Amino acid sequence: MNRIELHDLTRMRINEGKSLLDAELYAGSYYLSGYAVECGLKAAIAKQQGRNEFPDKRLANECNTHNLRTLVRLAGLQLELEEEIRSSAAFAENWSVVRKWSEIARYEVNVPAQTARCMYVACAGHLKGVLPWIQKHW
Repeated sequence: MNRIELHDLTRMRINEGKSLLDAELYAGSYYLSGYAVECGLKAAIAKQQGRNEFPDKRLANECNTHNLRTLVRLAGLQLELEEEIRSSAAFAENWSVVRKWSEIARYEVNVPAQTARCMYVACAGHLKGVLPWIQKHW
């Protein structure tokens, strides 16, 4: 999957997360909102790879993860993330919600409405959401 496809997938998944939230299908909304962040971080990683460069096998293997903190590191965004957390309490709060997500959420059946709403807003929030921050780097 290339970087542009990952951009599209990120947008698609966050839109689906919103649709499920509106339909009161909270478990799916929670999962897809977090998955959108995963896709966005993978797009940021893809940006680092030059078109004509042979892919680094170790990096490719490490990218085969759902761990958001690992993906931030692999995208080379750890320092930028730390700076954004220091400079914005709103972003820090949003990241504290998003970083708890894992792919295990796809098996959750009882996600409270408030939890799903908080996740969606933390991911997609226009001012200090995690996805708008990632989009600056992808």
